[in-house]
Amino acid sequence: MLKVTVINEIMKVGSTIPLRVTCSDFKQYILKGINKNVPTGKALFNEVVASRFAKLIGLDTPNTAIGILPESIITSSDIINLKKYGFKSGQCH
Repeated sequence: MLKVTVINEIMKVGSTIPLRVTCSDFKQYILKGINKNVPTGKALFNEVVASRFAKLIGLDTPNTAIGILPESIITSSDIINLKKYGFKSGQCH
């Protein structure tokens, strides 16, 4: 499973407070996780299901992956105060 290693920036759009991150495979991703705007995983779950369904019926959609946002990244990010946005450690997509 991918693990977030660097927070690069907070995206300027999106109600889920998406982040551009670098993961353990050295690739960059847009991360969506549990935070003050997404207090449960329901919206994120719905996005993953919708994306996978779109692929099944042949629609173009970005790839999705599940990754880990470690607590150490949340507390040590010097670019963005993730605690301010209520990010929680654990699995993200």
